[in-house]
Amino acid sequence: MVTQTINLNLIPGGVPPVINVNQYDIGNATLLLKLHNGFSEFTVPKSASVTLVGTKPDNTGFVYAAESVSGSLATVNVTQQMTALAGDVMCELRIRNEGAGANSEETGHSDHENIGTINFILRVERAALSDDTVISKTDIPLIEQVIDVSKNFMGYVQETRDNAATSTTMAKTAVNAMEAAAESEKNAKVYNDNVVQLADGISKATGAANTAAENANNVTKVIQSKLDKGEFVGPQGPKGDTGAQGPKGNTGATGAAGATGATGATGPQGPQGLKGDTGAQGPQGEVGPQGPIGATGPAGAKGATGATGATGERGPQGPTGATGPQGVQGLTGAKGETGATGPAGPTGPQGPAGVKGDKGAKGDKGDTGPQGPQGPAGESGVTTPAANMVTFAYDPTDGHLYAYSATDATGAYEYDATTGHLYYVTEG
Repeated sequence: MVTQTINLNLIPGGVPPVINVNQYDIGNATLLLKLHNGFSEFTVPKSASVTLVGTKPDNTGFVYAAESVSGSLATVNVTQQMTALAGDVMCELRIRNEGAGANSEETGHSDHENIGTINFILRVERAALSDDTVISKTDIPLIEQVIDVSKNFMGYVQETRDNAATSTTMAKTAVNAMEAAAESEKNAKVYNDNVVQLADGISKATGAANTAAENANNVTKVIQSKLDKGEFVGPQGPKGDTGAQGPKGNTGATGAAGATGATGATGPQGPQGLKGDTGAQGPQGEVGPQGPIGATGPAGAKGATGATGATGERGPQGPTGATGPQGVQGLTGAKGETGATGPAGPTGPQGPAGVKGDKGAKGDKGDTGPQGPQGPAGESGVTTPAANMVTFAYDPTDGHLYAYSATDATGAYEYDATTGHLYYVTEG
């Protein structure tokens, strides 16, 4: 048994390894394929199947399961189909993982996958004598002729033995005749001498026949031994015509479908694609509830007082009040000296207000006072020119603009993506 070991990596690249085998090797060559993942050994999962696939020089392929798998080592026996044609056969080892779960910690790869090793070359050396080579007829027929001659000689020896046996029977008959003719001594003597000579001839013939048979047996054994050792090999004859192609075999029954493996885990999200063109504006969404109004900022400092405007025209004088009652007239006294002026009497009640005069002209606008500090920002709001007040609020968390109204009458709006303007749509 010839065993060859090679290292196969799961990462492609580099020069394919070469394994040399002989054409028609069957059952006497084994490949030990050691698997690596980069610089580390690759352990084949227990749930995985390992097969050797290859393509022969005539572009026909083969698939054979590994004889055994242990850790990172797969054993494959070289078969007749692998070495049927001389030349380079491109091969690879395929690992199909049928285990349950995803991203197995045992393999570092996701389950339900096919993993192929780098390619390697099975270099098949052409055999000295092909199976379809016609054997030369120069020496083989000669050997067959020698064997035929030996067989014919053995027949002749057997025939000689049979004739010797017949002669022996005749000799016995002659002896009987000699005894019967004992009356004639002369004739008996002559006859006896003939019988003795005949028996001696028969004995010699039998010995010669036995010797010839033994020699023929020895020659046959020597020739057969040389044939068994392949010593009678002549020059190679011309190649015979290719035989007719045999009929196509029946298609084998389809095997049962394997169970569907568990769904693998979702892979990581890919990088974000380029931003697409802005689509057409969708219909206006429903108005959301109005958000709370932000706190009012502190009032700015009071500006300087403007110049006093011109005095308006005086209104007409009101009517004179009624005269009070006259007191009792006293006695006329002597005329005295003119006395000092007495104190003024109390003012009578005010008469009703007269009609309001025309409004005077507006005075000039006073200078603007300095701006007060900015108050905290409230929600963004926009008031639309409608009978009802509508407030807009922008939510920075989701990028949406919301419209609020106490009466749900928010109106219709259009957004222009080219200018970034939001328009309020009115009728007419």
